[in-house]
Amino acid sequence: MIKQRLFERLWEEYSALGFDEAFLRGLAASLASSDFVTDRNLEQVVADQKPYLERVLQAIDKRVLQAMRDSEDEPRGR
Repeated sequence: MIKQRLFERLWEEYSALGFDEAFLRGLAASLASSDFVTDRNLEQVVADQKPYLERVLQAIDKRVLQAMRDSEDEPRGR
């Protein structure tokens, strides 16, 4: 099953970045459904996900930082 192999490789490469199992399983399912991924190009497909996953992390970081700033700006009630 290409989907399972994709997940395993994505997990090995990107779980340390903070992506959870559900996210990486979803990505593997999406990639597998394209019928583009084969045994011959699996490693390249996994490597090619890095820019996308880096952008996802940047977006998450931006949202977290904005939420932190917003919470600092709110008046504190007593």
